[in-house]
Amino acid sequence: MTFDPAPPAAGSPPVLPQTVEPAAPRRRRRGAGWIIGVSLSLVLIMLLAAGTGGAWLIWQQRERLLASRVMSPEQEAAIADTFAAASEKVTATQQATTEYAGDRRAWDDEHAQVEEWKTGTDSPLLAVPNPGGTAMPGPDPDGRAFLSSIGADRVQVAFDAGDENCGYHLSERTGYEIVVGGCYSTRYPSWLFLAWDPGMESSVWPVFVHEAMHWYQYQNYYPAFLAADRAGVTDDQYGPELEADASCRAVYVYGIPASDYVDTSSPCDVEGWYDGWLLYHLASLGVQVTEPVAADYEVLEVVRP
Repeated sequence: MTFDPAPPAAGSPPVLPQTVEPAAPRRRRRGAGWIIGVSLSLVLIMLLAAGTGGAWLIWQQRERLLASRVMSPEQEAAIADTFAAASEKVTATQQATTEYAGDRRAWDDEHAQVEEWKTGTDSPLLAVPNPGGTAMPGPDPDGRAFLSSIGADRVQVAFDAGDENCGYHLSERTGYEIVVGGCYSTRYPSWLFLAWDPGMESSVWPVFVHEAMHWYQYQNYYPAFLAADRAGVTDDQYGPELEADASCRAVYVYGIPASDYVDTSSPCDVEGWYDGWLLYHLASLGVQVTEPVAADYEVLEVVRP
């Protein structure tokens, strides 16, 4: 409705709002609704049927997939073998890890032991004077010049014929020979023992150089000797090679004639001797002579960039 906002003039009849006739009531057509309802019901039934058929198809496909997952005996055996091989590799890897850790620890401990040993300052008590005197024949009477040339500045010569001179044992003498002998003992890292009978002066220098080579061996190979003990390799298994290596180093490196060692207990009888020959011999006995490297213990191949 619309109202005029201006008030009516005085004395005029009141203006009443226009009367709107009510709309005639509408009649519903029930027949069309029934048809629509029936149609919807049919559609619903068809959809339900389609859904049931789809579910059946899905179930059937599932059964086919499950059936396809059933393994043959050969496939089961192959998988079992694969798992067994993987298990063996895991066990082997664990064993290799333990082995490397043990070897690494032993290597470090043995090298630390040698470094501590090198600092030893024990001095021998000279028990029996050297029958040949207190100095070597020749221009280097105390061996000082030669020892300094090989880095053995702290090493001294003990002119002693006592029992600690393992190369000169009075108890082994028969009284019919003259002897020159020397010894290097790990009890005294910075000492060489040397003694000789009068008349053996020409052989003193070769024996002295031989003993100095033993000092060199222990300065450089002592960890390998400790590793040999750890591996159960006895001194008897490399003792002759130790002696031959010392004489051959004196011959090949320092020019001592090989003939000077022919009639000794330590001849240079290694054909084609080379620096490192003794370590090679120890390695052939199963002694670890090189630093453990983790890659050498790997069971599975590792690709590195």
